[in-house]
Amino acid sequence: MDQTLVFPGTVEWSGENPGISLKEAPDGPFTTLASVTDPRTYTDTPGNGVWYYTVTAIDSSGETAASNVVRVALPSELRAQLTFDTNSGTTAADASGHGVAGTLNGGASWGEGRTSGSRALLLDGKSGHLALPAGVMAEMGDFTIAVWVYWTASAVNARVFDFGSSDIAYMTLIPRDSGGMLRFCVTGTTNFGEQSITATSALPTGRWVHVAVTLSGTQGTLYVDGVAVGSNAAIALAPFQLGNTTQNWLGRSQYSADAYFNGRMQDLRLYCGALTAPQVAALAAG
Repeated sequence: MDQTLVFPGTVEWSGENPGISLKEAPDGPFTTLASVTDPRTYTDTPGNGVWYYTVTAIDSSGETAASNVVRVALPSELRAQLTFDTNSGTTAADASGHGVAGTLNGGASWGEGRTSGSRALLLDGKSGHLALPAGVMAEMGDFTIAVWVYWTASAVNARVFDFGSSDIAYMTLIPRDSGGMLRFCVTGTTNFGEQSITATSALPTGRWVHVAVTLSGTQGTLYVDGVAVGSNAAIALAPFQLGNTTQNWLGRSQYSADAYFNGRMQDLRLYCGALTAPQVAALAAG
């Protein structure tokens, strides 16, 4: 039984007479929501909280075993927060409680933060980058990625972040693309299939800047210092569709010829769910 689960909103799958169930804890018990035939779609609005869904199908042999459980947090949930406020070691701890720690690689170290006495991730523009765990966004549909950055020296096609497994499938934030603009893009078919949100200028250099990307359904929005600078209502790829990505990097591109990020980063946040414009503005004001 193949299935595609998209929450909140529409659930779609293939199989005969499938049924979908909901529970409030990962170990049950489940409550049956519906038994669905064509078009095999069910829309649920369970309200705010954390919910778990599973699907079964019925064919000529009877009812199948339940699918893997899908966890849904509404309206949003902080899944990782790496403050980078440390002085030593090669591990960036996760303050969210979900254990999404990062690892410093190459010429990555610790440097001065944006506030007095704080520290930040320092990237040398040559080999320095930070690696996040495999599949860090594999369960996400709607999402928010937010981080403070200080870009020391501009370079075309450097990366703030690049989450993927190769140059075939990735989602990335480019501070200055070949057209001179800050751009977020996601693709499952190399750069020829990129779906993008493009700003009207490059990321500024020589100062701390708060950048954020949100996706709500197909509506993608790019923010700089809490202000929307670009949007695209036709972003059809969500993180879960890229699978269990294995190369999830800050400061490094999936393309080996691209420049590394030269500068500093602080307070990376990954949310399951799209923050609202006022919520993004509040992060930028903090």
